Amino acid sequence: MESVTMPNYSYVFKFEEDFDTLEKRRWMRENWMMCFYYIGAYMIVIYGGQLYMQTRPRFELRIPLFMWNVFLAVFSIWGAYRSAPELLYVLNNHGFHYSVCIPGPR
Repeated sequence: MESVTMPNYSYVFKFEEDFDTLEKRRWMRENWMMCFYYIGAYMIVIYGGQLYMQTRPRFELRIPLFMWNVFLAVFSIWGAYRSAPELLYVLNNHGFHYSVCIPGPR
């Protein structure tokens, strides 16, 4: 396996420096079944909420929905700003197959 050098970020956040990959992978291996509980709860809330609201007046949520969409747009732009340099680095130096199929540092 070839060695991987990380791109030079202008700023690395503390949580990025302290991220314990091995611990997170262990936790995910041990708790992968929890996603089904969350999916079930989500489906109950969505469909139950629709049934509950059928006989009630609708909420006026223009402002909260606008704020939510602004938050999502800013979060997406920030995420692209943080991840694009690494993706471009890996694509330029190692190719598409490496970017998709080779796991990160262990």
